[in-house]
Amino acid sequence: MFRFIPGAILRRFAVAALLLTIASTWAGAAPLPMLIPCADRAEVVDILGKQYGEHRRGLGLTLGGQLLEIFVAKNGHWSALLSYSDGKTCMIAAGEGWLEEPIAAGEQS
Repeated sequence: MFRFIPGAILRRFAVAALLLTIASTWAGAAPLPMLIPCADRAEVVDILGKQYGEHRRGLGLTLGGQLLEIFVAKNGHWSALLSYSDGKTCMIAAGEGWLEEPIAAGEQS
């Protein structure tokens, strides 16, 4: 069950866990196990929309077949979700300061 966790704490936890995993991988050590908040996709999307004002701004399929979605609020807070075929969705990253930069046709980033 996805329990309510204050947004700032949840975001800091998700970002810290992600950074620790990346840092340990770069250092050549085995990655740390991550405790990622997961729940039913519909429940996670509902919480992001109602409690945080985040709505889906982009999506794509990973090479492993999971659905990656980015949810963004008007204030720039964002969440990245990874959904599996069994209906489980996990928040893999979150942050603030999201900036939309449209890319013109033919322009490369």
